[in-house]
Amino acid sequence: MTAQAFGEILALVDRNPLTWWEYRRWGFRALVAQGKRAEAVRYAEASRDGTRNDEIPIAQPCEALLLDSGMHEEAYDRYAIAASAHAPTNLARFRELAKKYPWRQPASLLRDLIATTPGKEGKWFAAAKSAELFDEAIELARYSPRQGLDR
Repeated sequence: MTAQAFGEILALVDRNPLTWWEYRRWGFRALVAQGKRAEAVRYAEASRDGTRNDEIPIAQPCEALLLDSGMHEEAYDRYAIAASAHAPTNLARFRELAKKYPWRQPASLLRDLIATTPGKEGKWFAAAKSAELFDEAIELARYSPRQGLDR
């Protein structure tokens, strides 16, 4: 595709007065294809509608773009936690982050993830145990509901 075609895609997407990510992701892709990575991230951020519905779909391509650009710390700081929220379980979410960011300490990853679920700390027990963070796992087990003990 030529630069002109990418420009046409961007112009077409920008004609829509709505900033829905489902439309604007094509503009994001056009900017990335043109090598305008920083502009693509700004474009994606401008697509947010103020709800949580767009957090994951915007975070995932932005994180991937920053990782591909060698901007690992910025990718983690800005997008990693939100981008991992699609995972079906907390353990899967932890493993995904540990795989993408192997230089990060597992305990640090776990703390960052736990902070996203206040009041549900015990749900991270399996992730702590899997990472062999046994002290953290014991502490997290204290947050788990005591089912059947009060009968």
